[in-house]
Amino acid sequence: MTAIPQRVRAWDWFMNRFRSMHIATMNPADIAHNQTMKHVPAPVRRVLFGARDKRVTVDDRTIPPAPDSTSGIPIRVYRPRASALPLALRASAPSSAASPAPSPRWSARPASAPSPAESRANSPIAPAPPSSAGAATLPIALYFHGGGWTLFGGLDMCDWLPSRVAAELGAIVVAVDYRLAPQHPFPAAIDDSSAALRWVYANAAELGGDPARLAVFGDSAGGNISAVLSQLARDESAAAATPAPRIAAQALIYPVTDTVLDDPSMIANAHSPVLHRADMAAFFDYYLGPDLSSPARMDARAAPLRAGSLANLPPALVQLGAHDVLHDQGLAYANRLAADGTEMLLITYPEAPHGWVTYPTIMRVATRAADDLVTFLRTLVG
Repeated sequence: MTAIPQRVRAWDWFMNRFRSMHIATMNPADIAHNQTMKHVPAPVRRVLFGARDKRVTVDDRTIPPAPDSTSGIPIRVYRPRASALPLALRASAPSSAASPAPSPRWSARPASAPSPAESRANSPIAPAPPSSAGAATLPIALYFHGGGWTLFGGLDMCDWLPSRVAAELGAIVVAVDYRLAPQHPFPAAIDDSSAALRWVYANAAELGGDPARLAVFGDSAGGNISAVLSQLARDESAAAATPAPRIAAQALIYPVTDTVLDDPSMIANAHSPVLHRADMAAFFDYYLGPDLSSPARMDARAAPLRAGSLANLPPALVQLGAHDVLHDQGLAYANRLAADGTEMLLITYPEAPHGWVTYPTIMRVATRAADDLVTFLRTLVG
């Protein structure tokens, strides 16, 4: 197995020196601070968590609350600047949107030689169908941040990846600031994210996007939310008498797919950089409650691997770190997708632990992984 880079190990050493850097050792005040990180000066946040891509503009809004909630849902809408679009598109594009370049077939190289199980999981990805909208609309993607459904809320915390995807893909990207545990436990995050998906679908034209080219992506807990929404949208679309959101692509970046804590990668990577096994136990306790036999821990909206079927889901990209506690459950989800007939591409980054989206300036794999993500999305919705 490829070694974890020294700069990442140095960051891990630093994190382990402070109680407030791991959820397993945080007190309530630490959690409150780390939900927005407003106590960290903006220049430091940009250095640690990555800066917003200068090729986009942003529009912060608050959309209507989810059912059974009174809290509006903050979102940030990223749009590529006209100067970032191909010359052929600039003249016909409105100030906030333009059509993307023609999409090539998927051609990204694997990040490493896959294991036999990973090879079996890989399936070809077909190109996107022609757009159903006019020439001046863009693909649209919803982004859900990580942080164990508990940390890293606040739209300033998640600028790097959604802004990069918007610029590189030429897409409208909507980042969703869903409610966080422990104040808002399961299923609040899913309820808010589902409400945001429905709102974006209904308002795609006003945003300058094409609802027929709608994708979801997210990292860690956000990957979990993206997988869950893909299942819920499939089921709702099959049962609905009226039009329901149809997701064309899902990208799951080191996703949480189950609530187990004893698979081999959980044990082997229990103290790997950024995310420890004890941290996952704490996240589950805050989000799902401390009762290990709780029905919430078996609910497919918390553990999408436990769904009865993964058939008829949107084509999926699953990106994993070889040194991540979540590696095995992500691999299990990828294998289930393929076994149930859903198109799937799996990429494992051999030097990576958890968290390259959170710390893109520290983990150099982040740029390579983001490029693979954009290539995948361009194939399906570009």
